[in-house]
Amino acid sequence: MPGKSVAGALTAALLITGCTPPAESSAAFGAPLSAEPAVLTVSQQSPSPDSAAATSPEELSARAAASSLAARLSASYQGAQPQSASATSEHARTVTNPQRGFTDRVLPRNEVRSFAASLAQAHHTAQEEAARQEAEAAEQARQQREAEERAERERTQQERAEQQRAEAEAQTQESAAEQARQAEPVPTAEPTPPPSFSEPTVFSGDLSAYLAQLAASYPGQISISLVEVGGQGRRASVGGDTRYTTASTYKLYLAYSILRRVEAGSLSWDEPVTGGRNVAQCFQDMIVLSDNPCPEVLGPKLGWPSIYDDARAAGATGTGPGEGNSGIKTTTDDLTALLLRLESGQLNMSGGSHDRLRNALGANIHRQGIPAGSTGQVLNKPGFINGYLHDAAIVRHPGGSYVISIMSQGSSWDALAGITRDVETALGYR
Repeated sequence: MPGKSVAGALTAALLITGCTPPAESSAAFGAPLSAEPAVLTVSQQSPSPDSAAATSPEELSARAAASSLAARLSASYQGAQPQSASATSEHARTVTNPQRGFTDRVLPRNEVRSFAASLAQAHHTAQEEAARQEAEAAEQARQQREAEERAERERTQQERAEQQRAEAEAQTQESAAEQARQAEPVPTAEPTPPPSFSEPTVFSGDLSAYLAQLAASYPGQISISLVEVGGQGRRASVGGDTRYTTASTYKLYLAYSILRRVEAGSLSWDEPVTGGRNVAQCFQDMIVLSDNPCPEVLGPKLGWPSIYDDARAAGATGTGPGEGNSGIKTTTDDLTALLLRLESGQLNMSGGSHDRLRNALGANIHRQGIPAGSTGQVLNKPGFINGYLHDAAIVRHPGGSYVISIMSQGSSWDALAGITRDVETALGYR
């Protein structure tokens, strides 16, 4: 223990300074004092340089204290005169030690006791200091352990939180991807049924009559609206004001409202929407992939009444909510009016926004309807749900550009493609 080391250091210090305690001085370390006169010799000899080396701060301090004490005692008696042999034990006397080669000063009992008491006090103080240092070291070690444990708990909690966030994000992305895959599966092509009458349709110059013949040539209920962009500006429709459940064609109206909100500053492309996607990605996905989760969030966010107002301002006057739970309703005339303004750059938005929507329509992946029947570049948005098959498109044909919208119930994609081929023939584009 440090106390023992200090005691040893004190003893060593006495030897170094040349002070030789008698047997009675052991009382400083717990032994009883003898009844014999106690003496303490103070030798006139310098300490060895090698013995001054200390091995610890406590020993250095003890050595210094003992050396100082011995020096004071030696100085007290340095100038004293030798006493006679009859001097009592309470007085100092000198003894010549021939074997050691110098004279020792023999101190009286009271001085020895005082010196022993000083050694005992120094030993006790050293023990208290060692105990205090041990307690401080133990407290520091405890605090260090607690700090390390707290740091470890915080690190573990942070790692667990990061892992949970990563798992949640991965799950969200996987769910979004699954929803996108299930949004509107690519329908399988159905064989084109034979016309409902024996003679083929022939264009006689009346485009509206011709569209009526085409609509009657295929099964199901079919409405068609057609407008040339430039050229002769011909236009016609059959059942153009009939309201159908929109299926995914409503995303055209939502896309237009999104572009207007972004330009007005009330909506940002970077704003998060769902599945880790922002507004910009949702805009692209709902037009190109016909994604459903994004518009299901964005529609209520923008507000359907406001979206319907934008649609009416763009010429879609028959578009709005259906009866009961029938969803959104629109017509081929409304879809054609919107796309005609888009292609002509006449919607209430910037040229950059016009291009953004056109480019998304050109990248649409669902190509079974109008694109399958045209020989031109087709920018289209289809919709299909519960027997409804719709397609609205801008067609940039070498013979001339036009906008066509076809909505049907109980028909087929081949019917929509066949109608498109016949229209391009009638217009003289083939």
